Amino acid sequence: MRLFIVFFILLSFTKATFGQCDTSALVIHKVKAQVTDPNISFELANHHSFYNPLCTSKNTLLFYMVGTINSPKNDLLFTKMAANHGYHVISLKYINNKSATSICSNDNDTTCYENFHKEGIFGTNLIPSITIDTTNSILNRGEKLLQYLNTNFPTENWGQYLSGNKINWTKVIVAGHSQGSGQAAYLGHIFPVQRVLMFSGPNEHMDNYNRIAPWFGVNNITTDSNYYSFGNINDEVGFDKQILVWNKLGMNNYGDTINVNNNACPYNYSRMLFTDSFFTIGQITPNHNSTMVDQFTPIDGNGSPIYQDVWKYMLGICPTSTSIENYKNDVAINIYPSPAREHLNIKLNKSIKNATITIYNILGESLLTKNYKMLHNEKIDLNSISSGIYLLNISTSNFKATKKIVIE
Repeated sequence: MRLFIVFFILLSFTKATFGQCDTSALVIHKVKAQVTDPNISFELANHHSFYNPLCTSKNTLLFYMVGTINSPKNDLLFTKMAANHGYHVISLKYINNKSATSICSNDNDTTCYENFHKEGIFGTNLIPSITIDTTNSILNRGEKLLQYLNTNFPTENWGQYLSGNKINWTKVIVAGHSQGSGQAAYLGHIFPVQRVLMFSGPNEHMDNYNRIAPWFGVNNITTDSNYYSFGNINDEVGFDKQILVWNKLGMNNYGDTINVNNNACPYNYSRMLFTDSFFTIGQITPNHNSTMVDQFTPIDGNGSPIYQDVWKYMLGICPTSTSIENYKNDVAINIYPSPAREHLNIKLNKSIKNATITIYNILGESLLTKNYKMLHNEKIDLNSISSGIYLLNISTSNFKATKKIVIE
C-alpha cells in the first residue's frame, strides 16, 4: 500500500482541546525503581506517573526530572496539570544527590559538565565523585518505567512511547527543574525531542574560566526553537548565568526575555521567560524553587499556581498556538518524494550557505551527514539507509529546521 506523510516542523502543535479535563479522573501510579528493574537497589522515593483517561490524548509524553536531592512527590502541581490536559507524564526518581555545580563549577576540566550528564543519563563512568552505572542511569530507569507501565496498565497506552524497549524520543517533551533542567537540556542535545522545558536552569558555569560549559555551544539535535525556559531574576543560584546558557542555546533568536508578571500568554512568543517577584517562603533558595517546586510555588486566590499559564505556554497548550517557526524563517523547504526510496530531493526558495544536513533515526542516532557550502536544490542518496521513519535536520549558524521523512 502506498504510504503518504505530511512533512512538518516538530515544533508545531495542533489546535486541539486546550481546556482542563475532569481532574477527579486523574490516575497516579507511584512505582519504586526496584520494582521496574530488580538490579536497582531499594530506594524510599518513588517514580510517579500521571494519566487522565477523560482527556483527549496529546499522544505526547512529558518526561520530567526534579532538582538536586528532590523527589517526584514534591513537584506535583506541574505534572498533574500536564496530565489533566492530555499528556502522559512520568516524573523520574533518578540519582540526584549531588549537583552539577558542586562538582564542576571549580573543576579545571572544561568537559566536566558534559561528562556529568553522560554519566547521569547513560551510566558511563566519567566523574570520580559520583557513581552511576548503566542500571541506575536516567535512560535505564526511564525505559524500565515505561515498560512496567505498558505491561501493567495496557489500556493507558504507555507503549506508544517505546520503540522496542527504547524510548521513542520524537514523542517526548523533556522537562526539569534546576539540575533536572540541565539533564533535560542535554537530552535535547542528543535526542530529537519535541520540546525542552527548563525551570531555574541550567546552572552550568565554570567559575575558573568565567564562562558557561562549552557543550551548550555545540549544535543540538533538537532545534533551538523548541527550547523554553522560565527563571526568577532573584534566583539565589544565579539568574545571570542562566541567561548566558539560554543565549548560547540560541533561544534569543526568538525574542528578548519576557517578564511574565507584565505579560500574558503567549508572552510575545519568547522562549526566555522570567519573573521578578521576590519570595521569602521557606529557608532554602525560595526564589530558585519558586518556578516549580510545590512548597515554594505561589498560589493565587483560587488555589491555582500563579505560574500555571507560563507552564501551559511552555507545554504548548495556550489557546494561542506557540509555534512561530514561520515567523522565524522565510525559507520555504520542499522535500520530496514522499515516501522516498533511493534518493531524496531538497529544494529551498533561496540559497542557504554553509549548511549541514543530518538524518537521524527515532533513537537520535546519526545515520548520514552532508555538508554544503551552498544549499538550494540537492539530491541525497538513501541507499545506505533501511526502510523506516527518520528525522532530517538542516542546520546553519542562524537557521535550523527538523522534518520527518519516510523511506520505503
